[in-house]
Amino acid sequence: MYRLLIVDDEYHIREGLQLMVAESGLSVEVSDVASDGETALRLYAERRPDMILLDINLPDMSGLDIAKTIREKD
Repeated sequence: MYRLLIVDDEYHIREGLQLMVAESGLSVEVSDVASDGETALRLYAERRPDMILLDINLPDMSGLDIAKTIREKD
């Protein structure tokens, strides 16, 4: 089972993505959700998900900056 981190600042988007993943029948589970970049980076470091669905426009930082930070560490 693959673990997925969903990062989006809009509640309805996060909830919709979680529902879609649950109903997909794929070997994917939503392990965590985050609404901002700081939380996303912390959850990534703590939980080490296999995949991340990452919004580009977040309130505190760019999703591209988050992806860059993760890539530099791993």
